[in-house]
Amino acid sequence: SVADRSEAIFDKSVLLVKDDGSANTHEEQTNLTNPEELTKSDGWMRATAPNGNPDFENVIGWTNSLGYGEREPEKGQTMEEE
Repeated sequence: SVADRSEAIFDKSVLLVKDDGSANTHEEQTNLTNPEELTKSDGWMRATAPNGNPDFENVIGWTNSLGYGEREPEKGQTMEEE
């Protein structure tokens, strides 16, 4: 989460890729991103997650990526019974 709305607003200089095709980061504005993940193939892919729909828990949602292989599925959000 962010402390105020201005930390969650990003302009083109942050959202578009750099001239060399690498991903921009917005770490100077917030700490919501792992910059190391963005250097890997398809670093922005996780933005297409299924919005917490329980039908997709523990289901691989992306195709394999060159240089990375198969990504683990998103973990479920249900609590384990104690």
